[in-house]
Amino acid sequence: MRKTAVFLFLLFSLMNLNAQIFRSNQLGQKLEKADRVEDKGVFLVEEGQTETLYVDGSLFWTERKLVNPPDETVVIRIYEKSQDELSRTYKDGRLVKEEVTSSGFKTTQSFGYSDGKLIFVSTDGENNSVSVQSFLRSSDKKDVIGVSDDGSVRFLSDRYSFQNDLVLENLAPGLVTNGEHSILENGDILIIEDADTQSVYSPKGLLLSRKKGDRLVSYMYDDEYLIRVETTDGASKTVENYSDNKPYDRYEYENEVLISHTVFRPEGSVKTMYSQGRVVAVVYYRKDNRTVDRIEYN
Repeated sequence: MRKTAVFLFLLFSLMNLNAQIFRSNQLGQKLEKADRVEDKGVFLVEEGQTETLYVDGSLFWTERKLVNPPDETVVIRIYEKSQDELSRTYKDGRLVKEEVTSSGFKTTQSFGYSDGKLIFVSTDGENNSVSVQSFLRSSDKKDVIGVSDDGSVRFLSDRYSFQNDLVLENLAPGLVTNGEHSILENGDILIIEDADTQSVYSPKGLLLSRKKGDRLVSYMYDDEYLIRVETTDGASKTVENYSDNKPYDRYEYENEVLISHTVFRPEGSVKTMYSQGRVVAVVYYRKDNRTVDRIEYN
């Protein structure tokens, strides 16, 4: 570490006197001026039309700015580790093209404007695939009143949308439906999707349960964070507990009797098997959580 710090100090001592160093983040924002690049933290070095970002003493990306008169600016960023390239082209200060080259594949997005307002985004991807998303704006306030995805147009209002001859109702944030629905006494929203399927959402748009035939999946939250998922299908029941939106353990029951308990670990899950309430075996998995490492029998 000391050798790295000394090297960096000497390196930037010899740099052009016009270079400026800033404490930064991985977005490349200038947070505050710094005297030198240290071996801990994120630092942005600005020298003329070139910027370099260092993370914990290692080069993260290099960015060059090319100005083409009269009004075009091209910013090219190359990530050191992957050698992926990101190129952005601006005209009159507005982004008009973005190209991403990664593992030999290039994706290009083009942006179109009218009276300074974005009206379409065209994306050219792999295998010559092209998609176009355009925005329909009102003639007075220039507010977005509709979105077109490759010709499929959806008109918007505060509560309703119109898409492909269907009237969609905005029931809650992120919850749009054209199915039969009703508001329950507690404010939850019941949506009948078909004769065999129905879902219940909270007034905030969180999925609370989904029933399809005999299979019922229930979702429980703490301050909108998922903490448990219970699945019942006939005599079988599974309970998964979550933390940070990731499952950390799972219980499986048959006829209300516990048959297994799995603990999810980065180094591989551990599954304890039960029979008539007692442990009969413990299965240890490898990192892929599919390959069995070993089984311990009781």
